[in-house]
Formats: sequence, C-alpha cells, structure tokens
Amino acid sequence: REGLMIRLNDDVRFDVVAQCPSAHHALDAIEQFQPDIAFVDIEMPGLSGLELAEKLSKNTTPVPKVVFVTAFREFALNAFEFQAFDYLLK
Repeated sequence: REGLMIRLNDDVRFDVVAQCPSAHHALDAIEQFQPDIAFVDIEMPGLSGLELAEKLSKNTTPVPKVVFVTAFREFALNAFEFQAFDYLLK
C-alpha cells in the first residue's frame, strides 16, 4: 500500500482522499468522498476486494472506477466480472 501511495502522491493527476485498512472502512470513505477511482487490494481484512466491488456495484451512490492491485494473477478474471476498470499486479 505504501508504494502505491508514494507513486500516486507524486503524480499531480491524483488527489488521494483516503487510505483504508479494510473494505468496511473503504465503503465508508467511498460514500463520504465519492472518488472517481478506488485502488483496491484483492485481499483485505473483512470483505475481500471482490466483495467490496460487488457491494459498490449495488450501491446507490456514484460508483468509482475500481482498479484492483494485487499479487495474485489468478483473480484477474474474477475482477473483471465486477466491472474492474483495471488490474495491476504488484
């Protein structure tokens, strides 16, 4: 997570509004800040990143583009089932 934050903070096109330790925190932050993009790990405490994306797709608030960031290549196809905008391997 730290490496991604460094890269995003160095890029003027991004304004990082939250860093979340779990999917439940991410849901709250997404509702509060309504970001354009959410970078989501597949493995997170509580809900998985895929479960988070599924919840977001059923939400009434604007849904951000979800970019999955993970070390697990085998989840790539599943991620696109949840309308992933992109998938980055660590």
